[in-house]
Amino acid sequence: MYSFPLQKVLDYRKNREDEEQRRLSQAAREAEDARAALVSLRDDLFKLQEDVLLCQSGQIDVQRALLTCDYTVLLAGRIKEGEQTAARSEDRLREQLLLTEKSWQERKVMDTLREKGEARFLYRLNQAEQRENDEMARFICQQRKRQD
Repeated sequence: MYSFPLQKVLDYRKNREDEEQRRLSQAAREAEDARAALVSLRDDLFKLQEDVLLCQSGQIDVQRALLTCDYTVLLAGRIKEGEQTAARSEDRLREQLLLTEKSWQERKVMDTLREKGEARFLYRLNQAEQRENDEMARFICQQRKRQD
């Protein structure tokens, strides 16, 4: 039957596409983790601010106010770092998506070449079979004419 002369290239491109898909999944997980960590930090800051508002009374506990202020500054710094990490993760995800699409297109080109090659092979095979059938019919027709 038909053997695709570029089968090794097609196999390589399939493997490469699978690898890019795996990397895309990993990048998507990392981006999701970064977003989740950022949401968690923002929730912590919001809860801290809520607690400060609820705990306000006539007297101010200086020690608690200083700790709250320090913790707020720390959370704000971590939120900023988290935003940067999330942005980097999103950039990596977009970059990996482009690489995955490129590898998919390269594999698709090879699949198309294989399909067209196989179609040509089958067409030629059908033509050869048709020629044989025509020759056989001509031979039988000649035999009948000789017998008559």
